[in-house]
Amino acid sequence: MKNDNKHIAPLQTTVRKAMEILDGLAADAILFLVNTDDQLVGSLTDGDLRRGFIRGLGLDDPLKEF
Repeated sequence: MKNDNKHIAPLQTTVRKAMEILDGLAADAILFLVNTDDQLVGSLTDGDLRRGFIRGLGLDDPLKEF
């Protein structure tokens, strides 16, 4: 997948990498998640990550778990 958009991440991205990307986006902190066919399957914000951590998910879990 060619990723020209800083707001797009593959669904298999780890939480650790997603947090690094979101940190770099600052005020525009949202990622759009795509599958292997580059189809939009969801979005992710820092709030989604926070709720996942509360549920017991960790930094190395795939985004699809969040």
